[in-house]
Amino acid sequence: MNAGRELDSLIAEKVFGLSPDECGQWFHSDDGVWRSYPELAYSADIAAAWMVVEKLGNWRGFTFLIIKHADAQHWQAGWYELDCDGYESRISAEAETVPLAICLAALKVAEED
Repeated sequence: MNAGRELDSLIAEKVFGLSPDECGQWFHSDDGVWRSYPELAYSADIAAAWMVVEKLGNWRGFTFLIIKHADAQHWQAGWYELDCDGYESRISAEAETVPLAICLAALKVAEED
């Protein structure tokens, strides 16, 4: 999946639990009171993508890591477990940009929950 509005909408829905109304406005309710929430460019903006990381935290006790591949053209983001051999991926995704890798990994997390 590519960065863009479709992926951003999936992140808003699956990670943040937001729902769009008939006008495309997103709403959020942590306490039963629905509030307007702006849709952000999670898959393209590192600040917005980092909100995804903060929301998921240490998912299931795993550590979040971002790895830059040796070819310097790909990033891997995801949740890892430390074992005797180093870090082992539990859920991760690769992409050309950090925000996109974060979002793709976050969708995998959402599928697990």
